[in-house]
Amino acid sequence: MNRQDKRLQEILEQIEAGADPNVVIASLPPDEAAELGSLIRLAVTLRTLPHPEAARTALPQSIEAAARKLRAEQRRETGPQSYRGPHTNRPRWRQVASRAYVLGFAALMLAIFAGVFILPSLINNRATTLTPTAITETVTPSAMPKATGIAPTVPPPTAVPYLFSVVGDGPVIRHRTAQWDHSFTDPGAVVVQDGSLLMFRNGGKEFPGVYLNIPMSSEDGVKWSPAALEPTFSTKDIPWPNEVGQVTSAIMLDDGMWAIYFHTLDKSTAKPIMLIGRAVGPTSSGPWTVDPEPALEPGGPSTWDEEGVSEPSVIKFGGQYLMYYTGADRNSYKSIGLATSPDGKTWTKLTDPAADYRVRYGGPVFGPGPKGAWDSYWVMQPTVINTPDGLVMLYFSVANSMNQRQRFGLATSQDGLHWTRHAYNPVFATTEVPSARMINRVVLTYFKGAYLLYMEVRLGNGTVSDIWLAKYEGKLLP
Repeated sequence: MNRQDKRLQEILEQIEAGADPNVVIASLPPDEAAELGSLIRLAVTLRTLPHPEAARTALPQSIEAAARKLRAEQRRETGPQSYRGPHTNRPRWRQVASRAYVLGFAALMLAIFAGVFILPSLINNRATTLTPTAITETVTPSAMPKATGIAPTVPPPTAVPYLFSVVGDGPVIRHRTAQWDHSFTDPGAVVVQDGSLLMFRNGGKEFPGVYLNIPMSSEDGVKWSPAALEPTFSTKDIPWPNEVGQVTSAIMLDDGMWAIYFHTLDKSTAKPIMLIGRAVGPTSSGPWTVDPEPALEPGGPSTWDEEGVSEPSVIKFGGQYLMYYTGADRNSYKSIGLATSPDGKTWTKLTDPAADYRVRYGGPVFGPGPKGAWDSYWVMQPTVINTPDGLVMLYFSVANSMNQRQRFGLATSQDGLHWTRHAYNPVFATTEVPSARMINRVVLTYFKGAYLLYMEVRLGNGTVSDIWLAKYEGKLLP
C-alpha cells in the first residue's frame, strides 16, 4: 500500500470513528481534497446503505482499488515522473476525464453491490412481512389418519403479520455463565398444574452432549423460579448408549406418578439414530427412574421413520395416551407420527396398510404441505395440547432445504387423527425475535385464556441460547 492508499485508509478510519466527512474533507490540503474528496463522499454513501457485513468490509478495498485505477490512468497519460500532486502539468481536460472515469467505475461497483447484497435482502424482508394466503383443500374423513390437514379459506389478518407477538424486549429465562446451563437452555416441556405453570427446562454446555433438566414454576408465564435447587434429570441417567437426553414432554399419569419423555442420540450404530425414552417419578421433581428400554424406536426398512424418532409430545385424550413425534425417512424428510398407549409406557404406532407408502407403516398423521407452501419441505417438533378450541398442534417447518427462515404453524383436530392447518399459518417466525440467529426447541401451552409459545433462541454466532416468550390471546376457531 503506497502513501496515497494509506492516506485514504486513514481518512476513512477517522470517519468510521465518528468524524464528520465534510469537516474532514475541508481540513485536507487542497491537493488531497481535489484528489480524494469524491472518493470519500462515495465511501460514506456506500456505508450508509443496509447491505450485509460482507459488503461493508469489502468497501475500503473497493475504494482503494478505485484510487489505484486513478493513479494508473494518470501515469499512463503523463509519464511516471510527471505525477506530483498539484504540480502536475497535465492538461485540465485530462484531469477531468480521469476523475470521471474513476467516478464511473465507482458507480459500477455500487450497482454490483446493490444487485448482489442489497436487493436480495430487501426481497427477503418483504417476503417475511407479507400476509400469508390460506390454501384450500377438502379433507375426506376416513378410518385412519392421513398426512393432510389443509386450512379452509379464511380472510387473512390485517393487524399484525403473525398471530403471536414477542412478550417484552428480552428473554424470560437466560443461560447462566459458569453454571450447568452456561451455554444452551431450552423450555423442554411446559404443563399447567394446579393453576400454575411447570417448565421442565433443559440445559447443557454443548450439543450434542450431556443435557440436564430442572423443574421451574411460574404464576404468570413470565417470571420463573426453580422448583428444585439442582437439576433432577441427566443424560447420564439413561441406561442405553446415548447423547443429549433432551426432555420434550411431561405428564401426570393416572396412578399419580409423573412421567417425562425425552429423545436421545444413539451413536453406537453404524449410522446414529434418534430414540424416544421415558422416566417416571413420584413428583414433578423426581427422583426419576428411567425405563430400561426405549419407549419408541425407528421403523423398519422403507418406513417413513426408519432414520429416527424424536421430540415426543404426550397427552391423555379419549381414554388413552397419545404420543405425537417427529419421524425421519432415509432421505431425512420429516413428518409427524402418532403412537397410542393404554398406560403411557407401552406404545403402538398406528398402521394403515391401505395408505400410500409414506403412511403405510405407522403414520404419519401430519405431513408437509403442498408444493409451494411455506411448510412444503418437512414438518417436525410437534407440541399438542388440549384447549377450548379442541386439540391444537404447534409445529415447525421450512419450505426447502436451503430456506433458513424458520417458521411455525398451528393445526387443530377434534379426534387427534385428522388435522386442519390454521388459516393464518405461519403464526410466527424467527425474524420476529430481534437479532435471532435461529430458533431451536419450541413449546406451546394454553394458560389463563392465552396461548404461550416458549422458544430456545440463539443469538450472535449461535454458541449460546436463551428462552423467549411469544403470546396470542383469542380463539383459534370461529
